[in-house]
Amino acid sequence: LLYVKLRRVLSTFLNEKLGEILNCDEQNDCSIFKMIIPLWLSFSKKVVTIKNIYLSVDRSPKHSLKYNTVHNICLNLFTTIIVSNPNISKEITKHIFKQINLERRGHKINEDDLKIIISLLVELGVYKQKIEEEFLKQSTIFFDQEAKIILESANDVKKYINHISQIAKIEELRCYIPKDTKLKISEILYKLMFEKNIKRINIEL
Repeated sequence: LLYVKLRRVLSTFLNEKLGEILNCDEQNDCSIFKMIIPLWLSFSKKVVTIKNIYLSVDRSPKHSLKYNTVHNICLNLFTTIIVSNPNISKEITKHIFKQINLERRGHKINEDDLKIIISLLVELGVYKQKIEEEFLKQSTIFFDQEAKIILESANDVKKYINHISQIAKIEELRCYIPKDTKLKISEILYKLMFEKNIKRINIEL
């Protein structure tokens, strides 16, 4: 009964917040992406408080459910009501890739916001599905295009490798991307920019 009431209260709260987010006015600097971050930070604090209140029940061996039930309920509701909403999901994805593309072109971005939102997606268990798969696809296209551009200007292997090394360093320093994704990115970069394209440089060593 306690868990039923908790779900009801949290669902009501999150649905109200969902309405506020979807009705936000872009002209008043109130984008969906900017509203998600403070909501998540505030909600995370509430989850800690709720877990403390339910601690004796949540960790009782007499209880039929697993430990951390409250934690799971809270995160599942945030995922279902907020993050999985089609409009919000689309906006989050669009914003993340827009910022990554800007950074790859040399623009300065707000890495802190991206770190929060990606950490959110990782904790909710939806990062790989919503972000990583598409990020790897976009990275493959980006590295292939960059390799062709560099090949046109680099007249020897040494210059080509220097260019690629700079790109690899920038990718490695991207602090908001999880380590396992960085490893996959490094593998793609090596295969496309070294194994595939370095053979295209016709020069006597």
